[in-house]
Amino acid sequence: ALRDDGTVRPAYSPVALRETLDDEVDAVLVESGLGDGSLETVLDDLRAHEADCQVAVLDSGAGRCQLGADAPVDAVVAWDEDAVRETVSELVARARY
Repeated sequence: ALRDDGTVRPAYSPVALRETLDDEVDAVLVESGLGDGSLETVLDDLRAHEADCQVAVLDSGAGRCQLGADAPVDAVVAWDEDAVRETVSELVARARY
């Protein structure tokens, strides 16, 4: 759904996610089920990589995404094409600001 709006770099594991990050990445959309570990571990690892990008979590379970109040995430978005596009667009604008 996002390919029409810009460059998309799919990653299907936390390792692949780290490998796709560089200075050109404005926003990262992480599915809540990515990786073998916990979502917060993936997010902490992403922030430890010091990627200068906005991070959103795609909650594919109708609100079942459980993140602590201090989770390193800029947005949580439900699995809805319009909501995803809108959220990613807002995050990209924030990243460029």
